[in-house]
Amino acid sequence: MARRVVVDDTVTQAYGRLALPEDVGVILFNRLHADLSEEYDACKLNRDAEDETCFRYSIRFALHNCWHLFYFRVNDTQTDDRLFVETIAYATRPVF
Repeated sequence: MARRVVVDDTVTQAYGRLALPEDVGVILFNRLHADLSEEYDACKLNRDAEDETCFRYSIRFALHNCWHLFYFRVNDTQTDDRLFVETIAYATRPVF
């Protein structure tokens, strides 16, 4: 059974403070909701060294002549049917 992805309000607010173009957010959140639950079995093995209740997940894509690199901490221990996205970090690099 696929798990439902739940993005914490603090993640949404932190993303908003990045002030990225709207199309970046559309791609990011569509991929986060679609891909995370599908890739869960492989991703859950990348446990967070600081918090074993979570695993690390990343999304990367190129748009507007730069790479957008997003890193998340996801809690999969609260319920059997949900993945809680708890943190977000962002980096960017130019596309050469």
